[in-house]
Amino acid sequence: MRSPVLVVDIETIPDPDLIGPDFDPTIFPPLPFHKVVCIGALRAQKVQGHTSRWEPMQCDCIGDPEDTEAELIKKFWAYLDSSKPTLITYNGRGFDIPAMIVRSTALGIQTAGCWTHNRYENYLYRYGDRHMDLMDQLSNYGAARNIALDAMARACGYPGKIGGHGSEVSKQLADEGIQAVRDYCLGDVLNTYGIFLNYLRTMGESTAVTWHANRNALHRFVNQTDAKEPLKNYARSWNYEPVPVDEDPAEPGDAADQNSEIALHVEAKKSNFY
Repeated sequence: MRSPVLVVDIETIPDPDLIGPDFDPTIFPPLPFHKVVCIGALRAQKVQGHTSRWEPMQCDCIGDPEDTEAELIKKFWAYLDSSKPTLITYNGRGFDIPAMIVRSTALGIQTAGCWTHNRYENYLYRYGDRHMDLMDQLSNYGAARNIALDAMARACGYPGKIGGHGSEVSKQLADEGIQAVRDYCLGDVLNTYGIFLNYLRTMGESTAVTWHANRNALHRFVNQTDAKEPLKNYARSWNYEPVPVDEDPAEPGDAADQNSEIALHVEAKKSNFY
């Protein structure tokens, strides 16, 4: 997995300039009718000298609360173009990235950051490594049923949805303002990053020890004394006890890692019917 990674989630509302007064709010609008009001992001990078240790560095919404939709989208593409991170999303191929491309097309915005690499390394190629859509991965590219973010996050031991649901963003924006939407969005970003850490373990890109170390790092990050309120809220909702681990653990493929995995397997054989 290339470093850094950028975990992204967007929030949208039906565009009031495109939907009629009789629009049914229970219907999911066509993609061009989704107005982007918030882009949440978390940047994480590998710990120096390690191949499977990750440290979250920043978690915030792109742009300012008063930015227009066009300004938000431009800033997102500009960051992708300048930093070229590995993109991590949950249903990002099915919604977030297509929505921003469609709205960019409607608003006349260049999306150069999306097309920076060759046809097999750009952010749209489904089987490349520039964009990992965790929902796509966990459903085996649609072979199995999609799993909602809330369900997957809670199954992995994270808080799940905090302060609302994507279908409630329009009402939340009207009742509580854009800051409440931004805070809600960051909760989804943190859940997505947590699932990403678990999935790295599933793929064999982290050991049992580095998986705990990565989750511990996330726990430290959201519990910083100067953390922003949405991170503190996530920390309060996360029932997690940090696991004491070696601060310089073996990496995947190391002899020490192979020995630890063998030891775990032997212990399992002692306690199971095989």
